[in-house]
Amino acid sequence: MEPIKAGNLTIYPIILDVDHKLKSFNSYLVEDGHSLSLIDAGMNKDEYWNLFTNTLHTFGFEVRDLTGILLTHHHFDHIGLVNRITDEVAIPVYAHKKAIPRLKRDPEFMQQRVDFYIKLYEEMGCGEAGSKQIDYLLNAIEKYKHTAIKAEITPLDKQIHGFHVIEVPGHSPDQVAFYNEEAKVLFGGDVLIDHISSNALIEPDERGERILSLIQQMDSLKKCSQLSLDYVFSGHGEMIDNHKI
Repeated sequence: MEPIKAGNLTIYPIILDVDHKLKSFNSYLVEDGHSLSLIDAGMNKDEYWNLFTNTLHTFGFEVRDLTGILLTHHHFDHIGLVNRITDEVAIPVYAHKKAIPRLKRDPEFMQQRVDFYIKLYEEMGCGEAGSKQIDYLLNAIEKYKHTAIKAEITPLDKQIHGFHVIEVPGHSPDQVAFYNEEAKVLFGGDVLIDHISSNALIEPDERGERILSLIQQMDSLKKCSQLSLDYVFSGHGEMIDNHKI
């Protein structure tokens, strides 16, 4: 895919098309003359790794040229290549502080999360369906422990690599968007997707209490609507050129 110029930024989309409702898994290399950031890291698949490295090489870069990996949120389809990249080169990884126990798959936090859902499913009368989901969550703790991010994760501040960091929880409690005011672009992860509505997911906070995620999602959408934007680069699907519709 050809680079996109926006203000002082050159954006190199990394788009893997898929045959289901998400349409694609998207990451972005962003160059501003001082840094080369990777915003999100797609899927942990050879196909995505090849797409990522081919995009780098096509435009004259190497993995070692990256100055940071910026994660919008902790979901597996946004962090897939982080360990592959940081195994090859020591590159800073940045995420919201709430993402860190999730990205590290901290055992205490993961068990607390299971306990939250046990209580929730009992209160909601989910019966056997709830029990099956709990079994899945318990098995997943062991099955996916190898996916924990190995590199040190630096909590995001209010600004990084020319971007304002905007908290946009709802779909995920740790979701952020990266806003460049001069270029009028937003890298929004899953807060805005062109062809489908982003879903607010039920999650516990760090104390094990239920997050009011739907209210958070509504507030995040209002926050995005107030930004002056030409383009929103989403985690899935096509670029958005009119975010207020």
